[in-house]
Amino acid sequence: MSTTPIFENSEYQAHSAQLKLTEDIYNGTDSAVAYLRRFPKEETSVYAERQTDGSIDNYVKRTAETTRNIIFRKELDLEGLTNSEVQRWAEKIDFTNNLNEFAKITLLNRIRDGYTFILVDSIKYDSEEITTKLQQEEKGIRPYFVNILRKNVINWTINSRGEYEVFTIKEIYEEKTNPYRTETKEQYRVFHIDGLIEIWRDGALYDLFETGAKTITIVKIGNDLIPPLYDQAKINIQHMNRHSECNNYVRVGASPFLAVFGSLDGDSPKTLGINSGLKFADKDSSDVKWIEMTGSNYQIIQEWMSVLVGQMDNISIEFATELKSATATEVEKASMSSESKLSNYSSELEDGLNLALEYLGLYKDSLGLNTVEVNKDFSANILTIEQFNMLMQLRTNGEISNERLMKAIERGEVLPLLTEKERAKEDALRRNEGTI
Repeated sequence: MSTTPIFENSEYQAHSAQLKLTEDIYNGTDSAVAYLRRFPKEETSVYAERQTDGSIDNYVKRTAETTRNIIFRKELDLEGLTNSEVQRWAEKIDFTNNLNEFAKITLLNRIRDGYTFILVDSIKYDSEEITTKLQQEEKGIRPYFVNILRKNVINWTINSRGEYEVFTIKEIYEEKTNPYRTETKEQYRVFHIDGLIEIWRDGALYDLFETGAKTITIVKIGNDLIPPLYDQAKINIQHMNRHSECNNYVRVGASPFLAVFGSLDGDSPKTLGINSGLKFADKDSSDVKWIEMTGSNYQIIQEWMSVLVGQMDNISIEFATELKSATATEVEKASMSSESKLSNYSSELEDGLNLALEYLGLYKDSLGLNTVEVNKDFSANILTIEQFNMLMQLRTNGEISNERLMKAIERGEVLPLLTEKERAKEDALRRNEGTI
C-alpha cells in the first residue's frame, strides 16, 4: 500500500465535529436547520416542512463579530510599511482585500475556529522564461497572503524547535472538462521545510516544485483547541429547537379540531347543509365539540427559551467584554480583565501579520523591515458603569434584544431611540428569542 499525505491527524479528528457544529451555526439558518431534532413518530414530510420553516437567532455570529468590531474600532496602523512595493501589495494583499480587511477576516476566523493560518505564497512561474523584475510585474507575479481555515489543514508535523516540517492543506481547484463546463475538485498541497511543495490529486502525486523559501511560510494565529464559541453554539441549537416547537405548537393550536362523542344517526354523518352542522340520533347519547389547546405547554417552552437566552447572553457579554451587572469595583476589575483578553487577540493578530510580512522577503529581495500595529486602545467610547447596568436591566426585563445589547457594547454607547421600522425589527427579534 502506497504512502500518501491524505489523512487526518489525531488533533484534527478530535475536534473536527466541534469545529463543524460551531461553523454550521455561525453560517446561519440553512446549515443550522440540520440540527433540528425530529419529534417521535413525526412524519418525514412534516419534519422537512419544519426544517424549511426553521430559523435561528444567530448569537454565535453576533458574538464573534462584536468582538472583532471592538478591536477594529480603529483600523490597522500601516505607518510601519516602509517599502513602496509592500505598500502597493497591501492595497490588495490577497488580490481581493486590502490588508486591513484581510486582517478583520482573519481575526473573525480565529475567534470562530479557535485558530487560523496565514499562508504567504507566490504565483508559480518559469524562471527561465521570466527573468526580469519588469516581466514579473507585467505578469502580476508577486507574493501574497491567503487565510487558510483550520478545517482545511488536515495534518502537520512540528520539530523540536517548534517549526512546521510538513504541513498539508486541503484545497479546491477548477478543471475545464469541456468548452462549456468547469468542475470543482479537491487536491492536497503539502509543504516541506526545505521549500519543496507537492500537489496530490486523486490519491496520486500530481506536481512537485520548489519555492526557494527554504521554510514553510505558514503563520498560525490563536491556539484554542476547542472553538471558543462551541458551548454557545450548542445552546443556540437548543434555542432554535425550542423556537421550532413553539411555532409547531402555534400551528397546531391555531386549528381547533372537531370531536364527536357517541353515535350519529345512522352509519354516516348527516349534514344539514354546508357549514350548517350534523344530525345526531339524540342529545343525551351524542355530542360534538370544538377542542382547542390550553397553551400551558407553550408557556413552559417559552420559559425555557428565556433560560437559554440568558445563558447565551452571559456568554456573549463575557466573551466580548467580561462585564456583568455589578458594583463599580467589580466592573472595574472585570474591565481590566476584558482589556487584557481583547489585547491578547490584538497581539496574536499583530504578531502573525508581522511574521507574514517578514515572510514576503523570502520571495522578494530588499524589502526591508515592514510592520503593522493592531489597535489595543479599547478605552474610547466605553459605556459607564451606570449605562452598562441600565442596559443589562433592560435586557433582563426582555425590553431589548441581544442584537441591540451587543451593538451598544460594540459601539461603547447607549443606542439612540428607534425609528418605527427599527422598532418593528427589534420586536421581531425579541419574539424570535421568546422574550416577548
